[in-house]
Amino acid sequence: MLNHSIHSTLGSMMRPSILTLAMFVGVKLNVSIVLASVMMIDWIAWPLHMLPHFLFELNECRRGMRRIQRFLMLDEI
Repeated sequence: MLNHSIHSTLGSMMRPSILTLAMFVGVKLNVSIVLASVMMIDWIAWPLHMLPHFLFELNECRRGMRRIQRFLMLDEI
């Protein structure tokens, strides 16, 4: 639930903040640039949302591999 709330808060703030920063820097914005930036932000939103789950699963995989390795290195085998 915490991941979802952080993701939704940051996701809703990303679009206006990026466009405001572009206007502040002096980039001339037109409709195609705005739509393309919104579309690209939407493309990266899902992988960023799933990143904590992926890192957890990666850690669990590493832990499982270490357990298998310790089992295979036992002297009794």
